[in-house]
Amino acid sequence: MLDVQAALTSAGVPGYRDAFRPTPGVKNPPGVYCVYQITTIPTMYADDEAQAELVRVQLYLFSQNSPEATQAAIVAAMEAQTFDRRRTRDDYNPSTEVYLVLSEWEGLAWK
Repeated sequence: MLDVQAALTSAGVPGYRDAFRPTPGVKNPPGVYCVYQITTIPTMYADDEAQAELVRVQLYLFSQNSPEATQAAIVAAMEAQTFDRRRTRDDYNPSTEVYLVLSEWEGLAWK
């Protein structure tokens, strides 16, 4: 569980860790894709050793069309991976005609 890439794959959304990077097969970003960053924080200490990690994810959804259906699929997939959504913010840039949805997630990974 707590697998962001697996959640995006099950939602049918291409996902890239840290940034979109062109590859030989994909030169330009797809019409809908996500970029995400993961931060882990040791927590729940016992005997001077962390017993769990708090996993924080910032997920950026870029879409050339309305992102509502895609965002709903991502929410369901992230929740299936046992992440909890903390906040969501969306924006539309008329000059690039791209929607951006930023969502922040947390999950607890036991060691």
